[in-house]
Parts: sequence; C-alpha cells; structure tokens
Amino acid sequence: MSRLELKNMSFKAGQDLKIKGVPKSDAAGFSINVGHSDDHVALHFNPRFNCHGDECTIVCNSLHEGSWNEEQRESHFPFQQGRSLRCPCPSTTMSFESNYLATT
Repeated sequence: MSRLELKNMSFKAGQDLKIKGVPKSDAAGFSINVGHSDDHVALHFNPRFNCHGDECTIVCNSLHEGSWNEEQRESHFPFQQGRSLRCPCPSTTMSFESNYLATT
C-alpha cells in the first residue's frame, strides 16, 4: 500500500480539489482523507473494490477526536482497478482549513 500526504493546505470558497491516480490492478480499495490530523478527518472517501466485506461500494465518513461518525454508502461505483481515475471535490461556499491530505 502506498501513502501520500500533503500538509498545510487551505481551501477557499469557490476553489476545487481535483485528485487523479491509478489504483493498482489488484487493489482491494483506496482512501482519501482530508482534515486537520489523523484524529480529525473532515472527509474520509473510501472506494472499496473488495474489502471490509464490501464490493464496489464507496464509503464516506468523518472522524472527530478519534471517533467515527455515521457512514454514508454509495453503490454507484465508477472506479476500476488499474484504470485512471479522477476524483473532483467541487467548490463549496465555505472556507476549509486542512493541515493534511492523505491517500492510501
């Protein structure tokens, strides 16, 4: 599993975040976390090809002081192992301070 971290980022109202990548051909899933730290994640975006008992499911959540909130699940699954992907996070009307962006 590869991990990428970007730190000290800020998002202003009207800005977009675009993530591009290629999941490994044998990937069970991947995740993108945006937040202040490992214990404070505003967005946990976790497409699962086949892991944690899920197949072709996107799981989204947030983590506050080490406690997960209620999961949101989406069965529309546009991702394929070994194929290029783009994950746009559309602009918002709110500003957001993020100390890190991590992918696994």
